[in-house]
Amino acid sequence: MKHFLLAILCSALFITEAKEFNSWVDIDQQNTPYIKQFYNGELNKIYDEVKKLAEENDPVVQYTLAHMYDFAAKHLDCGGYRNCYINFYTPKDGFELSNSQALKWYREAINNGHPYATYMLYRHKRLDGEPPSEKRENLVIKSLLPLVESGDGVATFMYYRTLNKTFSVTPQTNSFSHKKTVEDLHTIIKALKPEAEEGRILSMHYLGRAYFALWDYPKAFAWFTVANKLGHAPSEIYQKSVFQFIEKEGLSEQAIIELDKVLSTFQQL
Repeated sequence: MKHFLLAILCSALFITEAKEFNSWVDIDQQNTPYIKQFYNGELNKIYDEVKKLAEENDPVVQYTLAHMYDFAAKHLDCGGYRNCYINFYTPKDGFELSNSQALKWYREAINNGHPYATYMLYRHKRLDGEPPSEKRENLVIKSLLPLVESGDGVATFMYYRTLNKTFSVTPQTNSFSHKKTVEDLHTIIKALKPEAEEGRILSMHYLGRAYFALWDYPKAFAWFTVANKLGHAPSEIYQKSVFQFIEKEGLSEQAIIELDKVLSTFQQL
């Protein structure tokens, strides 16, 4: 009887063991059919498949399901006291969002070792009105730091986004915070750019967001355009938002130059 109970315990430990992620390819799984449809905003179409796989304890699918439900993941990070006329990404097929389900599946993904889930849970709670918490911030930083140290660009973006409350170059900040923000954003860009040039779609999207935070609209537009062309629907919303500022500031010619530079990296487009 003792051996039988021990076997059950060992089996349970094996089942709940956190998955290891060795590279961004393991984290993103961007060539998986359901991920492609997720990026494209076809959430109702993949819901049954994703829900089934999530219940089988796959952390990538659990994270994806949480992201599908999460209103905060669809909120545009405009920043810098700018008025972004488009400030929310709406899935193409009208998928119904749910705070409780987003929280549930982020927690499941955290338990199963997804490296970005702690950050996304923190961001959800902050945008839902929860007061800042040093303890929660420290958990996010601790969860992201190993990936930051290994050079993961998306983790680097999330890490500095958590540390830096301003996170946008703006005249309203003092000289110290302005300088720190610029330094952080250049650190992020340095980590993201090689991955983006390798073809990592999420890095293209976050690279666009880093340039947007720097108010470098032509480069932001270029990377959002490429990510959108590769099927990442949220990038299209940022692309449209950035284009407002390009038109307003007369930067169309420079935006075309930057887009040509980026497109020349991807001959397959």
